[in-house]
Amino acid sequence: MSHDGLLSGYRTYIARYLNERLTVIVLTNQSTFGEPDSIANGVVREYLPDVTDYLVSTAHGDELGGSLNLPTPIIKPDALVKFAGRYEFANNKMLTVEAVKGRLLAHLPGSENDVYIPVSDLVFECAEEAMRLSFVMGQKGEVTHIEVQDYDSKRKVPRIGPLPHTLTSIPDPDGARTAEV
Repeated sequence: MSHDGLLSGYRTYIARYLNERLTVIVLTNQSTFGEPDSIANGVVREYLPDVTDYLVSTAHGDELGGSLNLPTPIIKPDALVKFAGRYEFANNKMLTVEAVKGRLLAHLPGSENDVYIPVSDLVFECAEEAMRLSFVMGQKGEVTHIEVQDYDSKRKVPRIGPLPHTLTSIPDPDGARTAEV
């Protein structure tokens, strides 16, 4: 259960976990500290590491046409793995998408990971970046590309491939030929 509030110059957030007997209250009076709900989520994860942002967040505002006051869908952590990979965000600039501890994270080179909150099974939003990622699946159930929407633009970002650490080695199908080459 959670609630946020704001008054000119002040922002607040309270999150209560009745079963775990934990309450987190964040009071801020500076906009440079970030979103109070993100701060609260970080504190909650310190005490309850299995809780993910998806469970503690409420739907963010509708900067991107989001679902204000609708519950955030809960997506099982294993379902997020299919989205992990590298995507060509811009010419020679890769967007890395990872599933970490039940959260969908994405970042561009030289930037921090941003947490993306689910809007549906295939659509995720990051309020901090005002960006929406819509994963498009192929006929075999694999992600082919992402439709990235930020503010008033939308574009197709093709999937380049999986993350290197997720690859498994396979035996060389023709070792003799490989030796020749």
